Amino acid sequence: MERSSCTRNIFLIGYRATGKTTVGRILAKKLGYGFIDLDALIQGQAGDTIEGIVKRDGWERFRLLEAQALRGLLRACQDMVISCGGGAVLHQDIMATIKKDALIIWLKARPRDIIERIKIDERSSEQRPALSPGRDLKEEITTILEARTPLYQRFSHFAVDTTNRDPAEVATRIARVVGQETDLSQEE
Repeated sequence: MERSSCTRNIFLIGYRATGKTTVGRILAKKLGYGFIDLDALIQGQAGDTIEGIVKRDGWERFRLLEAQALRGLLRACQDMVISCGGGAVLHQDIMATIKKDALIIWLKARPRDIIERIKIDERSSEQRPALSPGRDLKEEITTILEARTPLYQRFSHFAVDTTNRDPAEVATRIARVVGQETDLSQEE
């Protein structure tokens, strides 16, 4: 098991389109932390979009790149807010290590809100290729959320529902909790 040096870091996890990147940027600014979007990091290292990686090499290759990027962050980050891709929790050994040394916050939203956010985001196709081709979006979201929710619960210190909340409000809530070191087992 790897040892993490991420002692003052915040990892945001959750399904796609729950606000991780937007909230992460705002939160980092509020805390005076750096910000890393894991998907953007992977794309930069691979020289391609997520859609391109998946089309060319499949989801298995993307997950391998994701695991490598997460392991790299374990060794080289401090005072950072890291926005993880929705499937980062599938790397359970890495997430268990991160949970020991960093704060992990699960951002969640209702499936219908996720669908609406994906539909209005112009970058969705290149940032969020289908996880299960052939299924409609609602079926895909419901199925994947059902499978991943236990992992989001297991690896997070607490959750914040982003449904009907402005990203700045969510970031303020998290900053308040981080600053006051309140009971992190509470789900909001």
